[in-house]
Amino acid sequence: MIKKVLVTSALISAFSVSAFAGGADGKSASSTQNLKVTLGGASDVQLGYADQKPQFKLSDPSDSTKGERNQTAVVNDTNITLKVDGTADAGLGYGAFIKLNVDTSGPKGSLTSNDDNSGTAEQTMMYMEGMFGRVEAGSYTGATSAMKVDASSIARATGGIAGDAKYWWNPKTAAGTSVAGNFLVSPNLPTNEIGKYGIKTINAAKLSYYTPGYYGFTWGASYIPDLESYGTIKKASSVVKSSKTADAWPFRDIWEGGVRYEGMFNDVAIKGALLGQVGQAKQDANATPTYHHRLRAWETGFNLAYTGFSFGGSYGTWEKSGRARGATRYWTAGAGYEYGPFGASLTYFNSRHPIATPERRNTLEQLSLGFDYKVAAGLLSYAEATGFRLKDRSLDAKNNPYVTNKGAVFLAGTKLQF
Repeated sequence: MIKKVLVTSALISAFSVSAFAGGADGKSASSTQNLKVTLGGASDVQLGYADQKPQFKLSDPSDSTKGERNQTAVVNDTNITLKVDGTADAGLGYGAFIKLNVDTSGPKGSLTSNDDNSGTAEQTMMYMEGMFGRVEAGSYTGATSAMKVDASSIARATGGIAGDAKYWWNPKTAAGTSVAGNFLVSPNLPTNEIGKYGIKTINAAKLSYYTPGYYGFTWGASYIPDLESYGTIKKASSVVKSSKTADAWPFRDIWEGGVRYEGMFNDVAIKGALLGQVGQAKQDANATPTYHHRLRAWETGFNLAYTGFSFGGSYGTWEKSGRARGATRYWTAGAGYEYGPFGASLTYFNSRHPIATPERRNTLEQLSLGFDYKVAAGLLSYAEATGFRLKDRSLDAKNNPYVTNKGAVFLAGTKLQF
């Protein structure tokens, strides 16, 4: 499969060069003399082990007759990227970006049943930039992802609290339902949440704009017509404005954005961001619909760095977005150190996600310690240990809380970026 993708990418590259660089008569156009096409990608080979409660070692914790999960595995994550960058005579920058998943299975980002991303591009985007700023359009991440600042911004190895550990613990609760549907598994605003909404939704079709930097400040905004719409008209034409799911996912008519700051004060590097999202919730299409609150969410975070040391944190809330009642909240904190090719970090994440009643919230906690070492240009070796606890406060048939899963995930691997 990888060989086919490489051949296809090479053909696309050759076509792109001729299409952009050649005029109607086949001659080079002076306005596209600086066009550059870059083929790249990344490969990550990882050895992992997940230690968790005995009940959660089963493929389905609610059924003791089910088989036991593999707790140890060797896995890989591979992608190919194609970048096109050009500059017109007037100074207008333009180009495109394509990211293809090229593993022998679906990508690790597919935590939800509605998120089958195998065999398709993960991201496609075109851009233009100049003195006016930068405009992006396509199935790509938006302003709140690009401008985000939190503890995971300084995490090493796989990304600490926003890294790979969440793919290793059992994806089901003691009741047999989805962890992603009952917990907030990553410190993100709704349109960026990999667990509940999946990688397709994160890359929903959108328009984004970023201002030029001004005294360290940058403003950005994105418009997303519908989180279920991505790719071609084949998908967009099948999207409806209502929902048949209990949690009214996802949202439509979304505006997101905010402000980010980067500066230096007495050798201390400072980064900060204040971000928010607003939009309409898709209401039930059932005969007796339940009202769900509109999208109203925000997040703020910071990073400080001085002589190799770095510190960061964030706080965010989904308010009652998409729910009948109850608010989702989360916060992060972390520290890191870098010396030459060596890096280390310790990051913490805590989230509270409402369930049946607003006074009951499922709690997820992660504490992640990561190390990495730059072996050579583009080559990074890493090790990471992440402790986790998923405290399930929902009630069983006897009105008792379900069993809580907790344990640790140990990962070691090597990344190659080219």
